[in-house]
Amino acid sequence: MNVDFKVDGLRELDKALNRLPLKARAPIMRRALLRAMEPVKQAAIALAPIRSGNLRTNIVKRTSIPKAGNSFTAEARVSVLSDAYYGMFHEFGTVKLPARPFMRPAMDNNAETAVTIFRRQLKESIESR
Repeated sequence: MNVDFKVDGLRELDKALNRLPLKARAPIMRRALLRAMEPVKQAAIALAPIRSGNLRTNIVKRTSIPKAGNSFTAEARVSVLSDAYYGMFHEFGTVKLPARPFMRPAMDNNAETAVTIFRRQLKESIESR
């Protein structure tokens, strides 16, 4: 499950980020994205059904920063590792199991916080260079 959203109002930060060498951008972006997704991860862990605890321990943050010439894009996600594949059954339900979403509410309830943390972390990292 992916939730995509565009963050507006980052024009100045984007210009500052683009002034940095391409090699310096990825670590800055990765750090900001990982910190921004922490509230989402913690909420998903708190909302996940508990039986053995395996589902909760397999909720992780990940980033992806593809290399594409001079352009720069990045993505962050909170996901469930394959060791807890049954998380999707809880999230979406099955014929025999009613849906008990935990990932979607975690994102919905923390999206604004994640964006705020992302902006702040990105700004701090750029200014400290």
